[in-house]
Amino acid sequence: MTPTLRDRLRNGTVSQHARVDRLFSRFDLGTGTGLVLFYRATLAATGAVACASGPHRAEAERLRDETIEALAGDLADLGGDPAPAPRAEALDATAVYYVLLGSRLGKRLLERRWRMGAAAAGPARYFALPDRKGDWRDLCRELSGRPARGAPADTILRDADRLFTIFADAAQTVIAEEPLHV
Repeated sequence: MTPTLRDRLRNGTVSQHARVDRLFSRFDLGTGTGLVLFYRATLAATGAVACASGPHRAEAERLRDETIEALAGDLADLGGDPAPAPRAEALDATAVYYVLLGSRLGKRLLERRWRMGAAAAGPARYFALPDRKGDWRDLCRELSGRPARGAPADTILRDADRLFTIFADAAQTVIAEEPLHV
């Protein structure tokens, strides 16, 4: 079977994805402090995303903006201050859409951890965002029809990997600021 862009993205980002999962799993979503730290890191990373022109730009920007709005609202309700966002980077819009849609699915696992803790009584805009499974399936189907090699595929993979790095760096920054609460 000929590898597709979907295969290459899944395999090519696995180590960065695992790194992000490890770092973000350190936030105790069952406590108010852990939730604030999680929101700070996620908001900083999401706020550092800009989409270059191309396919999926409008969808990726809409997804980014609604995520930022939910995170900022929840963080404000908890009395938390946003972490400084790194300088925004214009990344391939398909890469941004791929990572942000995937994070919506991953949010379901985080939501379970959040619901089991005392913080579940708090603000929930972020956890109430739709998971967009249908959009994820459509994107995966599209990427499965695209070639794994060539300049467009290389750019999408590079930028998806970069976006995972932005999320990991944001988590590390928040963890370094609040090591006693992680």
